[in-house]
Amino acid sequence: MMTGESKEKQVIRTIQRDINIATAALLLTGQITIRGVFVTPQAFRLSLGGPITGTQRIEGVNKNKTATIFVDVIDIFISILLIKSSLAVEGVFIGSREFSLVVGGPITGLPLPEPSLSEIKEDYHLYKKVISDRFHLNKELINTLKRNDKYGFNGSTNG
Repeated sequence: MMTGESKEKQVIRTIQRDINIATAALLLTGQITIRGVFVTPQAFRLSLGGPITGTQRIEGVNKNKTATIFVDVIDIFISILLIKSSLAVEGVFIGSREFSLVVGGPITGLPLPEPSLSEIKEDYHLYKKVISDRFHLNKELINTLKRNDKYGFNGSTNG
């Protein structure tokens, strides 16, 4: 029998998996491509982006077909690793006019992301506070959303 917390973690893992599959699909359809590599002392991460993230799709210089095919092969390889859960989307790097998805995993020297409910709930409550302090929202709508919050992020502990 699953506890409320393990159900919540399973929901988060399912969402993470869906994000990885969607990212693999975007890579395979050419909507995004590898854009760069972030290197740290213990590991590295891959940056992915394309027209849907506000950047251009990387292609060979002067439309060099060999280089473009090489980039496509790298994208296919990354897609396979995402589908096999050897890589995972870790987050988003946001620039002034673009963003990129950042992926990493055991193959790049990083553990796969693990759901941490306490941090998610803290972030959620901070987000709610910032939104309510900075934006004027319809209180009736907020109360309706709180009543329909089946994951317990409104402070309740029921799953």
